[in-house]
Amino acid sequence: MENLKKFFLKQKFKIIIIATIIILLALGTFYGMKVLLPDRGQSIYGSRLEGINEYEIDKNRLSEIKELVLESEIVEKVNTNISGKIVNFVVYVDFEADLEVAKSVSEILLVEFTEEEKGFYDMQLFLTSEEESDIYPKIGYKHSTSVNFVWSN
Repeated sequence: MENLKKFFLKQKFKIIIIATIIILLALGTFYGMKVLLPDRGQSIYGSRLEGINEYEIDKNRLSEIKELVLESEIVEKVNTNISGKIVNFVVYVDFEADLEVAKSVSEILLVEFTEEEKGFYDMQLFLTSEEESDIYPKIGYKHSTSVNFVWSN
């Protein structure tokens, strides 16, 4: 015990320097995180989703629209999801289906969503086939300020 006491008295200056460095590193890390990641506790969308509760699309309504899309003869399967302000439709069509006929699925979406919903949400329509095809996949995108879908080449 006596040796330990002598060691600390001899090394007092070094111990104070090391303790100070550790404290400064901890404070620097804390304030550095606040500077580099200021919104860490907030939503990843920030304020972009303000008003989404006014135009919320419930699961039942999305399922009804999905069923309407499935009524088309060329559609084999449909997957839907909403991510923030983007409504995604992944539509699996017959690999031999004409592209213009497949694009007509977008017309169903434009009819079924209200003007308010179309003005709030962006929509993505992925046309694909479970079998290999020269035509598919194609992507249609409708921005909330647009009237119609724009298609990828």
